[in-house]
Amino acid sequence: MRQEEAADLGSVQMKDRPLVSVVIPVYRTPEFFLKSCIESVLAQKIGNFEVILVDDGSPDMCGSICDSYAAADERIQVIHQKNAGVSRARNAGLDKARGKYLTFLDADDLLAEHAWEKAIAAIEREQADVVIFGWNDFSENGKTPHRITQETLLLKTEEVITQIASDNFCVAGAIRGINCGMRIKSAPYMAG
Repeated sequence: MRQEEAADLGSVQMKDRPLVSVVIPVYRTPEFFLKSCIESVLAQKIGNFEVILVDDGSPDMCGSICDSYAAADERIQVIHQKNAGVSRARNAGLDKARGKYLTFLDADDLLAEHAWEKAIAAIEREQADVVIFGWNDFSENGKTPHRITQETLLLKTEEVITQIASDNFCVAGAIRGINCGMRIKSAPYMAG
């Protein structure tokens, strides 16, 4: 292969690579929450993303709901696996993720409008490895928000490890619910 052809192939592969990969583990999520979660992702203004729904052996209609979304949108792929827990579900999605940036979202969470645009701008501006931003919890009826934090943190990998080890509530809470963060693809989750 000529050098020019190799360069062209590389640019095509980079062009086809999603900017963002979002991994969503799914298990026994009420239909309304699961559909709302997926719709919040599809509403992001950045169109260059992939959604990896990991059906972790859910015994209800979750797998079928995921399949119907995948059939309607080529950016969505579904992994069906025997129930192995959320960490293994995240790792299965992580193995398939191709995006420059990686984020996780719980199947009963909503992604705020422009969330990825803001996170990517912060990562690129500050050359951070991880960005963790504020989030809200909602009541079971989905109508009563409870603000957890408005803080935005931009961290290098070493700082993330220090924050987790120090059990800092704001950071550790965000890391445990990594759905509110975005990071460059790296190490898998510990299963257990």
